[in-house]
Amino acid sequence: MNKLIFTIISIFLISSCHNDVFFDNPQPQSSKEFIDIPKNLIGDWISDGMQSKKELYISNDHIKIDNNKYTLDSNLILLKNMHGLFVNLKNDTLGWNCYNIKYNDSLLTVYSIIGIDMERPPNQFNGEIVKGAEKSFYDMAKYEYTFIDSNNILIHNIDLINLHRIFNYENTASFKRK
Repeated sequence: MNKLIFTIISIFLISSCHNDVFFDNPQPQSSKEFIDIPKNLIGDWISDGMQSKKELYISNDHIKIDNNKYTLDSNLILLKNMHGLFVNLKNDTLGWNCYNIKYNDSLLTVYSIIGIDMERPPNQFNGEIVKGAEKSFYDMAKYEYTFIDSNNILIHNIDLINLHRIFNYENTASFKRK
């Protein structure tokens, strides 16, 4: 029972101090192979969430969601991922948003960035950093980011392993073919 209460309080505290994360370049920076929109993604999609229905239209050269149009090679960059795609959408004033997309012919699942804990000092990401005599690979990672304002962070440098760490793999948005 105590573990359940601790878990609920931890989730609340962690989720209450997150903010929007942007990148100054499409992610991951280590991937240089831009790709075209896969043919099996082209078409109309609708979210299957209970809260609000969102529609997504994908063509061979752009994506349209919430009346925002993102055109390939200008404000839309796709990079291959081992299990799907990294979709980078450019916000003209703040930088790039990055989403991890897994898909098949009938379902598209979108994973977004968790955010950074504002209570932690600069250059540390949300998540436990192991301290002590033994160094973990988390300790060796270097992060560079600046605060755009009180709600937004711009990341200048992040490695692929830690890029995967900041995605929220539990809370997703799913779309089905329309």
